[in-house]
Amino acid sequence: SFVLVYDGRTTHKLDHDATASEVQHALHSLPTLNEGDVRVETLHSAGSGLCGGDSLVIAFTTPLGNQPPLEIISSLLKNGAPGGSINIQHTTGTRERLECNGAGFCDKAGNITINFEDTAPAPTNGTCACDEGFEWDPDYGSCGRPQFNTSAWTGLQRCPGYVTKDTALDPVDVLNLRYVYIADASNSTADVILAAKRKAGANISSLSVPGGMYTNGPLEPPEECGDCPQQRHLWNLTNSTAGGVALDLQWREIYYVDREIKGLRVAQLKNTTAQHEAGLWIDYKEKVNQSRVFYDSDSILLYNRSRTIEGIALNLIPGERGLYYADPKGDAPGEIHYIDLEPSIAHNGPRLVHKTQETNLTRTITQQGVKLINPHSVALDLVNRKLYWTDAGQRNYSDADGKVWRSNLDGTDAVCVLDRNLWDPTGLVLDLRNYSMIVLDEKLHDHGAVIKANMGYEAEIRAKAEMNGIKRNIYDWYRNQTWLQEIASTYDASSHGGDKYEKVKRPYGIVHDVVNDMIFWTDAGTGHVVRSDVHGMHGAETPKAYMQQGVPLGIALDNGLGPAPRTFVLENGEPIQECWGHGYCGGPETNHSCICDEGWYGNCNVSSCPKGPAWFDQADGPRSAHRLAECSNAGTCDHATGLCRCGIGFEGGACERLSCPVGPNGDTCSGHGECLTLRQLAQDASYNGEPTPIAYGSGLSENSTAWDADFIQHCKCYEPGYGNNSWYNLSAWTGYDCSKRACPTGDNPFVSGRQFERQYVECKATGGSLQLTFRGATTQPIAYDASSIEVKRALEALHTIGSVGVEGDVFCVPPCATCSGPNTCASDSDAHKACDVYGYPLNVGNFSIEFTSELGDVPPLRVDSSKLLEGTVKVGEAVSGSKADVVCSHRGTCDELTGDCECFAAYTSSDANNSFGLREDCGVMLSSGWVGKK
Repeated sequence: SFVLVYDGRTTHKLDHDATASEVQHALHSLPTLNEGDVRVETLHSAGSGLCGGDSLVIAFTTPLGNQPPLEIISSLLKNGAPGGSINIQHTTGTRERLECNGAGFCDKAGNITINFEDTAPAPTNGTCACDEGFEWDPDYGSCGRPQFNTSAWTGLQRCPGYVTKDTALDPVDVLNLRYVYIADASNSTADVILAAKRKAGANISSLSVPGGMYTNGPLEPPEECGDCPQQRHLWNLTNSTAGGVALDLQWREIYYVDREIKGLRVAQLKNTTAQHEAGLWIDYKEKVNQSRVFYDSDSILLYNRSRTIEGIALNLIPGERGLYYADPKGDAPGEIHYIDLEPSIAHNGPRLVHKTQETNLTRTITQQGVKLINPHSVALDLVNRKLYWTDAGQRNYSDADGKVWRSNLDGTDAVCVLDRNLWDPTGLVLDLRNYSMIVLDEKLHDHGAVIKANMGYEAEIRAKAEMNGIKRNIYDWYRNQTWLQEIASTYDASSHGGDKYEKVKRPYGIVHDVVNDMIFWTDAGTGHVVRSDVHGMHGAETPKAYMQQGVPLGIALDNGLGPAPRTFVLENGEPIQECWGHGYCGGPETNHSCICDEGWYGNCNVSSCPKGPAWFDQADGPRSAHRLAECSNAGTCDHATGLCRCGIGFEGGACERLSCPVGPNGDTCSGHGECLTLRQLAQDASYNGEPTPIAYGSGLSENSTAWDADFIQHCKCYEPGYGNNSWYNLSAWTGYDCSKRACPTGDNPFVSGRQFERQYVECKATGGSLQLTFRGATTQPIAYDASSIEVKRALEALHTIGSVGVEGDVFCVPPCATCSGPNTCASDSDAHKACDVYGYPLNVGNFSIEFTSELGDVPPLRVDSSKLLEGTVKVGEAVSGSKADVVCSHRGTCDELTGDCECFAAYTSSDANNSFGLREDCGVMLSSGWVGKK
């Protein structure tokens, strides 16, 4: 026995001859794995379990990516002594962990901003809207698998997301012309067809219908098609060598039986563009060799195996491509084989299958007590990973011993799903949307039938429904209520030389048209290809002959879901593009995945959003955090547009900025301030009203302590300045959101000896002008010979000054050397002095300026003297301001709604110098002692 070890957990004991299902059950029993996380199948079967020669494939479907390796602990015996071994070979998981598996759009916010195709269900918050052709999968989750719909799934044919080429990018439905391919085993003269055409009125004496591959269509002819549908002979097959047919439309290939070589062939089909450009509904002989419109070349896939191969089926899931075929073997017991096609998908070299690629599933099946007597047709349920086949039993047309069987894809767990009222079943197709199957039965000789039945999942469906609490007999996803129903035994062949009620004689192959919910089947006995509603004679379109052939056998359907031709345009002449307009299709080499433009991913319908330093994340070092994150981890990304939806309190393209507060009126900074980042606020910093810019965050990385320089914001409230003959700032706002009014300030009237600030300006010049700056505000140019009144007017025009007192006669005077008064500048030591208008030397500045509204020690005036002629200017502090600058002079309370001081009793507005004034600051006591408001 042995056990398996996965991620530190050990399975229960397994016997040496454990089967694939037993190994899978053991792994699913581990606490770290759930049902569906692991799939175990037999690759090569010797029929005796793992240590009896079987090779198993263990695929971890969830989680995606590289997984911990499996380990073996064994106590195997060989010839009674310890020995034997189990070898494990690992391959690295490469499937990416993509949102919606890269085949859909995740609506995280519940706000859809694009229109999805009809095939995509309307998504809700946190769910995936899958691209065309994809659906939920129990192993991989949302959009985790293609919509197989039918057992004759023809592969991933095109990239999703056809949209208009204009800026609107409106979704476009594209359905190409659709055809059926027929393998005809007729001889060179078809007497049956000739008789039918004569019966229909044709005046012909002979008819040549060579065996070979044919196409019929288009199924929905355009108006210009004329006499469509048309039958086209593609290439010859030796008489009576035709059989089953299957299409791989990802690579535009057709697989078919050729009994002449005792095996299979594969032919490369032309792409749909070439077919369109050739004009499928005209006489090809006038334009191009008609066969080469449909295929380029063919090659042998399987050689010298058996002359009795009948049905074939393809598994076209990328990474596990394979082919199944049924071989009745004539009088010998029949066989079912599997061919691994993955090594043969290079398409640029020999396609001949090596013996190591082929597995005979017969032993695995028969060791379960199943008899393979006369297997004819194979079909795949890729949704549930099951293999179906028909077995005609003893073909004596007298015993109802026909059966339909089902097993896992590796042949294990075989079970009979239909064994009633079947004589000699041949063709088989599965309707995977409705869990039903349609079986062709030759039944009594020359009196066949088309049978519809359930797929045999009743027990599994009932168990799962009851486990999920669903009421008995109510299964939402199980819609077909019939067990066995004959849906056709005759059809209308009157339009093709037959009878109104032509009997079904030798039905052989069948396909399901999921676009229109129709079926097509071949009848080798009548030579017809028949079209019908899936409900047959009980449906909206009763069975009718669609086309006359010779001896039609295998049939395959091109459902028109391949790439749009290069020449495809809308009715208004507008061209289209794929991949939602944000990339291009990588073609079959990429399994028709989109190669997206920068900033887009998935199938190019999902855009990445801008990134910023994360507001909330895990630190990656003692002083390192705030790594770049989508929407800065403070919002959600609308992947349809690539725009962030920021959480409350955050803003910016990447939600990278902390929003400024919103005031009670709903406006940012209450409409009374400017929202600035820390970097901007630092540049606008001041001390004592004087600008002191700081280069905060400059040249630093996002991981530094100044990472927030451009991301944290705050309100800088407006301070427009003085006005309305007031000595305090009537328009000043304050508070974190600038919603409060600033009240006047003043000096405490009970503290004496305090003084106003006084500064002097000493200016020596002979012409020009200068400018003064105070707390960041600069005057208009002041003439060099301006009077004290003109200087006062210039200073009080600044929003940073309420009132000043200016003393002096002329602002600037000539240098001392030009003095002509009694005490002239006779020595060099007087050269720094200036002279007044009387010619006397001055020992202090020409002008003195007293700040009567700005209290305390104010910053010095700054001078721009660049436009003075022969000028020098000096500013100095004559008296340092010492008056207090407190709200309401500490003699009242501030009403922050109005910006008014509510003065204590007996106090009113002052001039900050113990007298009545215009400050509205409660800074002086009323002499009479009555109560004042301000």
